[in-house]
Amino acid sequence: MARLSTLPEIKHFDYYMGQYDSEEEKELPFMCPAVLFEYQPIDFVPVGRKRRLAPTTFFLHVVSNVIQEVRKSETPAIRNKAHEHLLLIDKISEKLIGFNNPQYFGSIQSIGMQPYQAAIGTAIIHVLPFKTLMIDVAAEKQFEAPPTPPGLDLTENFD
Repeated sequence: MARLSTLPEIKHFDYYMGQYDSEEEKELPFMCPAVLFEYQPIDFVPVGRKRRLAPTTFFLHVVSNVIQEVRKSETPAIRNKAHEHLLLIDKISEKLIGFNNPQYFGSIQSIGMQPYQAAIGTAIIHVLPFKTLMIDVAAEKQFEAPPTPPGLDLTENFD
C-alpha cells in the first residue's frame, strides 16, 4: 500500500471488510477514489534453510464515484469520470506489476480485472486480483538476548 500512497488521486486506503456490500447503505462510508485491500489466507510451506514460501493472491478494490445518475451514459461528464477511474486502474497496475522485494515477496503479477455489479448508488468498482510469492525469513534473523537487568549476576554458581 505504501507504493500506492504516492498516487495523489487515491483519497482513502483500507482493508476490504464488505464496506460497499450492504444494501442498507445509500452512500459509501469513505472518500473516493479509494483502494481497499483484501487478502486470502496465507499458508506457508517450509523450503529449507529456515525459509518458508507461500504463493498468495490479493485483491485491490478500486472504488470511484460517478456523477449522479442521468438518462444517458453517453453524457460527457460520465464518460470523463469513467475514464478517470480506468486511468487510476492503469496507474495502480503500473505501480505494482513486476514490483518485488526479494527479502519479502516475489514479483507481483496481475491476473485479471472484474467489475463489481452490486455497488452502492453511483459508484464504479473494479476488483483487481494479483498474485505473488510471499517469503518468510524471520527464522533466519539473529535475535539478540535482552540486556541483563542491573543487580542480577548470571555468572553466580548456585550449587
